[in-house]
Amino acid sequence: MTLNGFSMAGHFMVLTPLVLAAGVAGVQSEWRLRGSSIVAAGVLVPLAYTLVLVALTTSRVSYIAPVREVGIVIGAFLGVVFLGEGYGITRVLGSGLIVAGVIGIAAG
Repeated sequence: MTLNGFSMAGHFMVLTPLVLAAGVAGVQSEWRLRGSSIVAAGVLVPLAYTLVLVALTTSRVSYIAPVREVGIVIGAFLGVVFLGEGYGITRVLGSGLIVAGVIGIAAG
């Protein structure tokens, strides 16, 4: 949790000047456009971090660490679907290797 605390403090120090430069109108505009996404990220990111810490205390690290990498595959998929990013051969091979590794861990 200490790492997460330092990370959040760093984000605060870097982003505060940008928020102050945007002013109240900029913050209000951002909140109107993306309020639900802001709340979702504010809840889900710390929750995900906490779930990983719980998993690390209840299972072996050699199982948990590779399975976390499935998030890269999901993120790449969401980028293709929602952001229109290309899904080239490199991403397909990388995603396939990650999934194959997780399946290998589960089978072993």
